[in-house]
Amino acid sequence: MNKVYAVGCLQIDETPNAKRTIKEDQLWHLFAKFEDAEECVLGNSGDLFECNFNYALIEETYVINPSDPPKEDELLTMPREWWYFADHSKGNEENLFEPEISACEKPKCLKNCVYFWIG
Repeated sequence: MNKVYAVGCLQIDETPNAKRTIKEDQLWHLFAKFEDAEECVLGNSGDLFECNFNYALIEETYVINPSDPPKEDELLTMPREWWYFADHSKGNEENLFEPEISACEKPKCLKNCVYFWIG
């Protein structure tokens, strides 16, 4: 069974009593290889973070194909996730709109949420 890696960005409000944790989200790209998806995020390809989003998520999901059906346990597991934080405060005069991007843990406020990009 084939997999794809969905890349998207989120604006997350992590304040303790936030009424809406996810203020905005955007699915950007689908990749056949994880390495390409991660390169897109870490390189802020196409201005992925747009000076607005503070997190990116790469979510692995299966492509269901009748000629290559899933194994019994493949559809019962939670999707694999890779989270990244964009620190917009690290910009300088030369790269004002380029955030510092690093891998991070899943935000605690979203610990029980899964399937962000395929709903």
